[in-house]
Amino acid sequence: MDEEILPANRKYRRVILVALAGCVCFGVVLLQWVLPPVTRYLAQREPEDALHVLQIAISLTFLSVLPLAWYIWSLGRKVVGTQQMPPPGVRLIKDVKVVKGAPAVARGRVLMVLAVVLALLGLAGGIGLPWMLGKVMSQSASSPENGPQLRRVGTAHHIPTVTSPQSAAGSS
Repeated sequence: MDEEILPANRKYRRVILVALAGCVCFGVVLLQWVLPPVTRYLAQREPEDALHVLQIAISLTFLSVLPLAWYIWSLGRKVVGTQQMPPPGVRLIKDVKVVKGAPAVARGRVLMVLAVVLALLGLAGGIGLPWMLGKVMSQSASSPENGPQLRRVGTAHHIPTVTSPQSAAGSS
């Protein structure tokens, strides 16, 4: 049986690795130099304002997987359409053995299912989690004796904390 091997595109591999290194550096910069001032800013805000900013950040984080889910879906659709994995015209970063026929179609369908699952998880986390967080915090604010409550810490160098009524009563 003659196995077809698609060769890697070395220039594309270099571009991908440089982009990955750039993303890692960007993440380090965010964590090292952007997160502390944002944390101090949020600590100075009212707890409800800080909660709103947190809800937006959670939404954006989870919804950022939607473009990836779309790409995986489109790749799976191409694989099913061409009955070849990887489909023709795809740039590769490593040499890959071509799979054709029913096994390729099965892999394409798996990619499509995974894309749907990823999109649903992104939507659930991006919409549901901030909504539930707001609901829990509004319930605890309306009945402080029944659950955790937001309290503001005295200086701008501390993050607002969530305390239970028992620990809040003990610290008075």
